[in-house]
Amino acid sequence: MGEMLASLVLLTGSVWSQPPSVQAPASLPLASARKPLCRVVVSVNATAGEQAAATELQRYLCRMTRAEVPMVSAAEAGTGVRLLIGAAAGAKLGTELSPLNLGPDGFILRSYGADAVAIAGANDGSTLFAVYAFLEHLGCRWYLPGEDGEAVPVDRELACLPLDRTEVPDFYHRELWNNGWVAPTLTEQSQAEWADWRRKNRLGGLPADHGHAYYRLLPEETWFGEHPEYFSLVRYPDGTEKRERGRQLCTSNPEVIELAAQAAKAYFAADPTSLCFSLSPNDTGGFCECNACRALDGPGQDGLSDRVLTFVNAVAERTEREHPGRLLAYYALYGNLPGPPRQARPGDNVMPVLVNSACHLHALADPGCPLNSRWRERAAQWRRISRQLFAYDYFQYSDLPTPVLHAIGPNLRHHRDNGCLGFSGEILGRSPGNDIALYLAARMLWDADQDPGAILDELYTLYYRTAAEPMRDYFEALEAAARRYPDHGLGAPWELYTPELLAELRGHLDRAAQEARGGLAKERVERAALDLRATTLFVEAARAQAASLAAPSDEAKSATLQAIGAAEEFLTSIADRDIVAETILLSRLAQMRQGQPAGGASSPSVSASTQPGHDDASTFGDLWTAYEDLGSLPTEGWLFRTDPQDRGESNGWHRPGLDDSRWQLIRLADWWEPQLGAYDGVAWYRRSLDLPAGATCLWFGAVDESAWVYLDGALIGAHDEGESGWDRRFRIDLPPDTLPGKHLLSIKVLDRALKGGVWKAVKTARPKP
Repeated sequence: MGEMLASLVLLTGSVWSQPPSVQAPASLPLASARKPLCRVVVSVNATAGEQAAATELQRYLCRMTRAEVPMVSAAEAGTGVRLLIGAAAGAKLGTELSPLNLGPDGFILRSYGADAVAIAGANDGSTLFAVYAFLEHLGCRWYLPGEDGEAVPVDRELACLPLDRTEVPDFYHRELWNNGWVAPTLTEQSQAEWADWRRKNRLGGLPADHGHAYYRLLPEETWFGEHPEYFSLVRYPDGTEKRERGRQLCTSNPEVIELAAQAAKAYFAADPTSLCFSLSPNDTGGFCECNACRALDGPGQDGLSDRVLTFVNAVAERTEREHPGRLLAYYALYGNLPGPPRQARPGDNVMPVLVNSACHLHALADPGCPLNSRWRERAAQWRRISRQLFAYDYFQYSDLPTPVLHAIGPNLRHHRDNGCLGFSGEILGRSPGNDIALYLAARMLWDADQDPGAILDELYTLYYRTAAEPMRDYFEALEAAARRYPDHGLGAPWELYTPELLAELRGHLDRAAQEARGGLAKERVERAALDLRATTLFVEAARAQAASLAAPSDEAKSATLQAIGAAEEFLTSIADRDIVAETILLSRLAQMRQGQPAGGASSPSVSASTQPGHDDASTFGDLWTAYEDLGSLPTEGWLFRTDPQDRGESNGWHRPGLDDSRWQLIRLADWWEPQLGAYDGVAWYRRSLDLPAGATCLWFGAVDESAWVYLDGALIGAHDEGESGWDRRFRIDLPPDTLPGKHLLSIKVLDRALKGGVWKAVKTARPKP
């Protein structure tokens, strides 16, 4: 595995020189007094990839030594230290360069006597990885994208100790990627620098298709018109049923299975290097309710996992015949499919994907975190029945900076030890702290046995230089504040950033600015300072709006608009510097201008209205054959309060006469995250409203996930189908003696993961005669 950072030795007086008491072995001289003592050697028939790798090594050696290090072919290598690139090392390494020995990304660094170093992998890509690993051995680091994110030692005397390393990464697939909300904020130059940074930190590996796939397997625009039977059958409480768009597939249909198998075969035929093909359900509910599909469900709330796995196994069996060894992947531990199955077992060529949607502030193995304990237990059950797994996680699932540096290393080691062959990290925010987290993740993905603390120590020292300690204090204080916050979900609400915390953070950055020496170190500190300024202005706008909502006045409204304007102006001024994902924050500020309460910091800030099937026609259209629509409940004016300890009932939050003056405003028919911040757990809605004459029931379009409904303080009904009930329509009957006019409606909601809240409309209705 990868050589531990602590053992790296650079014989130029750098931080990695050996202690004086240790007798250093003979070193290989590379340059002295700006004169080259080595040459980069490529084979006579070098590929374009080998030439590119050799050129990259030559470029950095010249930069490090100020010497013109030559690049020659093997036929004219001459004397001196020869750095043998790719096939030029084949004569010495022989069959050790076989993919059977190194896999797709492994490489060898080996010195021979005092005049040759083999730097080679089994292919062009892994040879480039070998070059970057050799440069790391000489002291180079690529902490952040771009030249100003590098740490490259410069010394006229350069040598390296003898090498004998064979490295194979811990994960076949190692990916960190900016999602659709962050990627558009990056300039063209930043995107090119990001791709370069990924290569230098050896990300990539085998391609892996694992995303939501049902909509790609059988596109509705192609198939629904002639074959609606390929799609989900939906059954409603009034007995009506129909095939619907915007949901899932009818996975028991033999033709659907065959079409999915054809898609998998075509994919592997086009790209035989891919680790896997995806059979993941769509990112929604709406699983088919036909008799054949439901017959495949296992017992209990997780029975849906049996049905979905049965479909994956059927496709995998058909694919194995033509593409042995290729894997079929699907999101098996996820919000709409928590699993594991009760009866079915994955085939040998099936790879369940475990998505970490639990707590990101604690390590998965932390016994003190109940969210992670539950996730870990389910992951362990998957491990017991699966030959291989795949891990999926998130980085900065927040619009505002929330570094999670202490959990990354243990989590990646946990995934590796749990049998995960690949890892995909979705990036949903931007900040200097998250940039550090991404570097740490990249290092640990190659070798999960490294000490993450040592990696961070080195980063602070080499990247921030003389400002290392105050910058460490800055990020530690920010993460410690997030860990103190009682709700450990995927994001951080703006309330986390108290005036006291912001003042403490400014103090650390002021000290860092004073201690930074040199223009580059000052620029790096300034990046964090600009990020903190953006955070402070956004939080000030959110705080002003909250005060205005609590005590409306012309002065309060004016102060809110002024604060929003200041934040917008500053974010626009730094938009091209790629420090924060400014478009997300600007979108949130635009919502605040429209009077919507400031969301905390859950990315992406997307309204539930973008969810397929959110509109009234799709949700209730078939209902009106048997019911009369008496109108929707108002969407505005609802009061909201989180209840992490589930004490609302005992505290009378459902009863009339409660002092709810400190409750927040929220909008019905939307998730609570885009409005009030990331939160998983129990929360309450309250509102006084007018019920129309003749109303006998309430139809809820959907509540994510469970709901208990109170009228004038009395419980009148509940919807609790577990995590699978998040998109189910349900009816709550009103008491027979309910009179039209004013009533208090209180709704207790339990959301266990991902989005939450009363996210579709609520209708008043009565049966037709």
